[in-house]
Amino acid sequence: MNTALPPLAVLLASTLLAACGGAEAAPDAAPIAEEVIAVRVAAVSGGTRAAPAVRAVGLVGARDEAQPGFLVGGVVTAVFVREGQAVRAGQPLATLDAGGADAAVAGALAGAEAAAAGEQTALAADEKAARDLARAETLFRDSVATLEQVQDAATGRRAAATQRAAAQASRNAAAAALAGARFQQRHATLYARTSGVVMQRLAEPGETVGPGTPVVVLSAGGGYAVRVGLAEAEAVRVRVGDGATVTLDAYPSRSFAGRVVEIAATASAGTGTYEVQIALSGASGVRLAPGLTARAEIAASGAGAQGVFYVPVEALIEGDADSASVFALAPDGRTARRVAVRLAFLDGARAAVTSAEPLR
Repeated sequence: MNTALPPLAVLLASTLLAACGGAEAAPDAAPIAEEVIAVRVAAVSGGTRAAPAVRAVGLVGARDEAQPGFLVGGVVTAVFVREGQAVRAGQPLATLDAGGADAAVAGALAGAEAAAAGEQTALAADEKAARDLARAETLFRDSVATLEQVQDAATGRRAAATQRAAAQASRNAAAAALAGARFQQRHATLYARTSGVVMQRLAEPGETVGPGTPVVVLSAGGGYAVRVGLAEAEAVRVRVGDGATVTLDAYPSRSFAGRVVEIAATASAGTGTYEVQIALSGASGVRLAPGLTARAEIAASGAGAQGVFYVPVEALIEGDADSASVFALAPDGRTARRVAVRLAFLDGARAAVTSAEPLR
């Protein structure tokens, strides 16, 4: 219950009266006319009523949602599942046209075989060149071969070693090409990584998809949740486990119980709001679908109203985020002083504020 505090009052004006009678005028100065500005005052009350519920609008989506997509791009040839169908981990979901991947594998395999044969030939040539050089050096020491013959053998060995290195590089490149082609071939089929229920089909046969493009939406838990975006002043009041009441535009005469199960750690780059996920319960017998508009009322437990003052919203001046000021009426009933306050929450036409300095 709110308790009226008679000594407290705030001025409902952003411009205050000028100072009156602050200092005595000089004897020879003209009298200073006293300026009086009429203002309206409002009583300040204090109380311990809990902060109002956090209200937000969001969309129904799959709880524990997954959006699997191909690791490679291509043309979709088949999608094997329908919306509402239960799937198990490892079950095929869709396929891409594998004709290009199959041809790439065959070509890469032939290239790898040719590169391997070339490497063997280069290896044999390098070994022969090494033997020729060793023989020439022996004959030169026995004064049978000339220095020119030794130098020619050394040049031949260097050339053979270069060809061998080039053949090894070609073999490595062919092996990489084969691995890439097999990767394309292997990932032309998309499998479910977890068991769940298909919420949406996002691709159809004949469509071209890129790597990572979602093909279906799966709900791993088989349930639904509402996702809403909250401003920072409201997000800090919400805690995981807070209860919520959810209504859907599709079922205006019903309400559903919910519970906050997840709160984003950072704000969305696009909207600057924090996504809060509310799990729904008691929705049996109701056909839910992703994208339905939902209105949530969260019984936030993160910020109560202990020790707050209630002032009219119009009494706040120079607000910045949750900081503002009010002018409190002094005990003489004629002057006012400025008091810094912190906004706790809004309650209709009233603002619940806290202050390190009493408003008395």
